[in-house]
Amino acid sequence: KAVANIKNHGYSIGTYTSHIYITGENGVVTCLIAGNCEVTPADIEIAMSDITANGKEKDYRVEAQNIGVYGGLGMEVAVWGNSEGGQNDLRWYKGYMGNEGQWYADIDISNHKERGLYYADVYVIMHNGARMCVKSFQMNITSPMADVSIGAYDKASGTFELTASNIQCPSGVKKIEFPVWKEGDQAATVYWYTAKKQADGTYKAVANIKNHGYSIGTYTSHIYITGENGVVTCLIAGNCEVNSTLSDGLYTIMGNAGISVNQMSSYFRSLDVTYPSLALKKGGAASIEEFCQIVYEEAVSEGVKAEVVFAQIMLETGNLQFGNDVKIEQFNFGGLGATGNGNPGCSFPDVRTGIRANVQHLKCYASNEPLNNEKVDPRWGEWLRNKAPYVQWLSIPHNPYGTGWAADEKYGESILNIINRLYN
Repeated sequence: KAVANIKNHGYSIGTYTSHIYITGENGVVTCLIAGNCEVTPADIEIAMSDITANGKEKDYRVEAQNIGVYGGLGMEVAVWGNSEGGQNDLRWYKGYMGNEGQWYADIDISNHKERGLYYADVYVIMHNGARMCVKSFQMNITSPMADVSIGAYDKASGTFELTASNIQCPSGVKKIEFPVWKEGDQAATVYWYTAKKQADGTYKAVANIKNHGYSIGTYTSHIYITGENGVVTCLIAGNCEVNSTLSDGLYTIMGNAGISVNQMSSYFRSLDVTYPSLALKKGGAASIEEFCQIVYEEAVSEGVKAEVVFAQIMLETGNLQFGNDVKIEQFNFGGLGATGNGNPGCSFPDVRTGIRANVQHLKCYASNEPLNNEKVDPRWGEWLRNKAPYVQWLSIPHNPYGTGWAADEKYGESILNIINRLYN
């Protein structure tokens, strides 16, 4: 007996003919017609199934039987989602052989992250390297869904709750996020909250207006649900009205000037001190009127309240008498860089530059707006932007971000006391 295998004949399909050659011990050979055999291909059996428990739409497997009848040396599966941009997420999955000659390919939906209709084309790899498509499948990946509610704003805490319930996500929830922003100012006020799963199966996040610059107005939120299969759905969550904030009673640093040059100079003249004209004349401010004029101009140019700038200068310099680590000839009116232990801090070429640096550093803390003048503040830091929009927050112990101008818990209060006297 002999066993013929069509792999030795290029896997050709059709009528096979055989002869028989008999060679005797004496060397005589006889050739006879053996007959014919009809070779027809076995049916290729290909199936695809969701192999995750309970149909989670996460992992799929293609199984193929009898691909060798076409001379197949392997299998690959092309998969893509059709919801966004056609085949932009096309991925090829290479097959592997099982113990009994069957072929498998495992499909991971997280490689595609699209919802909706998917296509999977099964290809047999021929002995010459060519691909032959032998089967096509379709599958549908569900969009995660949820009901969303937004709680009422709580002025006492400056917060409102965002809740996702009745969540439908076959693959399981990987994470839920709520981007929240004040309408009309999304770029500057957007903040992302990651929701936490509750015992009842809902997901909750707490929005805090401190993360949005304490803005007043209508807050908008969306919800992003990410499944364990990587598929993301964005839904509109809704709005929340914030009509007051924890900043009630706090004194803003940015704004229009509340006092005049004359009020500042009159306040200084009411003090029991002498204006250091000799020293400050060298920097361009021979009189208190000139000094206050510069304060007013520099404050207005950057949108910082002139009364805040002037009051802080009076506090930092001891009413322009100096006497501590910073020397008057440095023209450093805000103690910039003077960190104690004899460190004199920064120096500036003249009075206007020193005051401008002081104004710019206040704006750095109090706003996200860009500077209007060339930056001269050597202590400017983007990480400080909008971290102290109120005078009280210049004191580190009263700053919710743990930063500020000074460690003295009464620093902001002292500035406000001077401002009150300016008004009176």
